[in-house]
Amino acid sequence: MLVITGDGIAVTEGPVPASYPGPLHPNLVGRQLTGAGQAKIIQAARDLGLLSGQTDFSGGGMVMGGVTGHIVLTVDGSRVELTGDPAAQIVCITTPCEPEPGTPEAFGELWRSLQDLSSWLGAELGPEAAYVPAAYAILVGAPPMPEPGLPQAPADWPLELPLATFGGPVANGTARCGTVSGADADVLRPALQAANQLTFWTQDPETSAAFGLTVRPMVPGEDVCREIFGAG
Repeated sequence: MLVITGDGIAVTEGPVPASYPGPLHPNLVGRQLTGAGQAKIIQAARDLGLLSGQTDFSGGGMVMGGVTGHIVLTVDGSRVELTGDPAAQIVCITTPCEPEPGTPEAFGELWRSLQDLSSWLGAELGPEAAYVPAAYAILVGAPPMPEPGLPQAPADWPLELPLATFGGPVANGTARCGTVSGADADVLRPALQAANQLTFWTQDPETSAAFGLTVRPMVPGEDVCREIFGAG
């Protein structure tokens, strides 16, 4: 996923250790774009026919095992999320070799350009820096199944808000989704960064209740629980 925030920061996921279990908190990297750099990206998306109102450029379905790409842009003050197949491309027989606007291949063309911002934008792109999200969407569910040979110590949920009543019910009541922002996000962040995919969370050491978390950092303008589950 690549997000261009409203203040012109290009946010991508950086490398993580190739080990299991992986980190719970993704390694986010941000690069500041100049106004001219932002305008160039928006114009490219417009020229490719990706800003005409349609947002799904998967072509009616993804290949089993394929990856869905998400591109989030801020256009005229509004957040626009485009989805499609990052691998979609035309077979060039003659020149010019350009995809038809508004097609899955046009989405793939923009995706490939965004994966090499340094070559595309040059001086319009600042250096890499860690991106600290201001908010998180958190899915609370059953604790992860134990893995033989990979014992996990419980992690303490550091917020006063009870995990058992966090957010709102989703997935037919089998999980809960909510958001954490502001000072609570600052308190929670170190615990998330120290956790991995198998970490189970407790809040009251005198009870046996344990939970598993799925974490999604959010950029301004997102409401992940509502967008995915219809939950507030």
